[in-house]
Amino acid sequence: MRGFCRRPKKVFVLVFLVLFVVWLSVTIIEFSFGLTVTTDDLIATGKTLKNGRQLKGFITSSYYYPTSKSLGDNAIALVMSINLVRSPANQLEHFLAPDPSELIIMAKNASSSVIVSAPYVR
Repeated sequence: MRGFCRRPKKVFVLVFLVLFVVWLSVTIIEFSFGLTVTTDDLIATGKTLKNGRQLKGFITSSYYYPTSKSLGDNAIALVMSINLVRSPANQLEHFLAPDPSELIIMAKNASSSVIVSAPYVR
């Protein structure tokens, strides 16, 4: 323990390098699997983020209904978790404005990609 106290510069550099390597690894993994929204993705959908906060959504489960009275034929239902946390400054603005009624889902893999827009119910 005494060795760390005698060399604070070396400890600082070591901690900095470890944190940098972890950050670099996470960034590479995010971009390689397409987990990060880039400006090209936003331009492709025609949407921009107003407050600069990254919107993240996770599909927890999906269901296919060949026939359904309420959803219609060949319907897909998605159960999602989306971070819609708003900053306190924007809460009143969004409270008075209506909720957006369209959900845009973008899926891509190594060979192809697709963008689908659909109405959603909260």
